[in-house]
Amino acid sequence: FPSQPVLSTPDEYAPKLHLFEEFVKGQMEKDKIPGLTIGFTKDKYTWVKGFGYADLENKVPASAGSVYRLASVAKTFTGTAIVQLVERGKIKLDEEIQTYVPYYPKQQWPVTVRQLLVHLGGGQSGSGVGPEYVSPREVVARIAKYPIKNEPGVKFEYTTSGYNLLGAAIEEVSGKTFGEYLRENIFVPLGMKDTRIDNAKDSVPNRVQRYELVNGEFKIAPP
Repeated sequence: FPSQPVLSTPDEYAPKLHLFEEFVKGQMEKDKIPGLTIGFTKDKYTWVKGFGYADLENKVPASAGSVYRLASVAKTFTGTAIVQLVERGKIKLDEEIQTYVPYYPKQQWPVTVRQLLVHLGGGQSGSGVGPEYVSPREVVARIAKYPIKNEPGVKFEYTTSGYNLLGAAIEEVSGKTFGEYLRENIFVPLGMKDTRIDNAKDSVPNRVQRYELVNGEFKIAPP
């Protein structure tokens, strides 16, 4: 969403939007959600609105311009980047991942790029990431400590580590950092000027505070 609210809904939507807003508020209370931003585009009309708080401690309301951590939505960008590189002839879907990430040890069975994309890679354990930034090589080294236990292509098992291997492949093949590649090939072409790779140490305008629910109370979540 753009950094400034865009509210161009016609009057005909007003009654339905009122009902929807009441539903959102009730669901937030039921599910104990401190804040969120919702939006939609229909034909030429766009509606975006924040609910609750982006920062409970300082009572900062959530808004259309609130910046949220996308977490595993990044897998969508990773998959898009891999397919771009396939289309450009730099990656083959049915090659083993070690073709592009040679420092990832061979496993008991071959693991292909395609299998990792659809979470059929054998169940790589651990995301390899933590609160502090480390290089993709270090992430892969952490993943490599846990050999796969299932034959790839047989069992669906959602993993973050499999996609981190794909992220490492993007860096190796493109010669750019993961963030640089996404910015140049996805974010900028699509006009996503407010989207970036997350870093807890960066100053990010309108960043939403992260919370976790502990014994029924909101606590600030660690990075």
